[in-house]
Amino acid sequence: MFALFKALYFIGFIILFSLIATLIGLSAYPGYFVVVNTWNSEAILSSLIFSGMAFVITLTVLMFSTAVFIRLVSVIAPIKEGQSSIYGSKMAVWAVQYLLMNFLNTVFLPVFRTTPLMNLFYRFMGARIGNNVFFNSSFIYEPHLLEIGDNSRVGENAIIVPHTTEGKNFTCKKVKIGKNVTIGQYCQIMPGAIIGDNVIIGAGAIVPKDKVIESNSIYGGNPISFIKHYG
Repeated sequence: MFALFKALYFIGFIILFSLIATLIGLSAYPGYFVVVNTWNSEAILSSLIFSGMAFVITLTVLMFSTAVFIRLVSVIAPIKEGQSSIYGSKMAVWAVQYLLMNFLNTVFLPVFRTTPLMNLFYRFMGARIGNNVFFNSSFIYEPHLLEIGDNSRVGENAIIVPHTTEGKNFTCKKVKIGKNVTIGQYCQIMPGAIIGDNVIIGAGAIVPKDKVIESNSIYGGNPISFIKHYG
């Protein structure tokens, strides 16, 4: 069973990398069209400007096409809360989205950190995000399993990961973050965590799965522990 799973996994990754190559090729076509129709060896400066615009167009089309593909996969075969086998179809669908999300995390999303575009992207991916939410991290996996309230902040390189693999079990569970919450830099928020309103999670802390953090409090450390009431 394991050998078959690994073989199928390997074949799946070949297909996924082929898909990414196809997306890159299709996305490059508009930029290629601009360069071919504007390049003039007698006007190098203007030609270089148009080439730069073509490059930006290519990256923009690639980013949006990848995001749209991930969203389509999540609508057709949604990853719902619950537990399943790592050898099952749920894990395979998750792997598709995970690889493509990592591709976006590596190439595009870090550029948009701290801007409203991050909020728009995660909302498009299915996250429920309140007003004035601030993301200084692009490590938000399974955004459709995230709820975060108004005026909350996710610090630099904090990780919100609503999935976990333990032995042969693959589990997904929603992460809920309240209003006016500060998630410190390099924190990790695990599946099923519930963080109340007006909470500060200190930098580098790990909120374990299914942990409930009471409102109006400060928590920190690893293992995480109550520090004091807040507000």
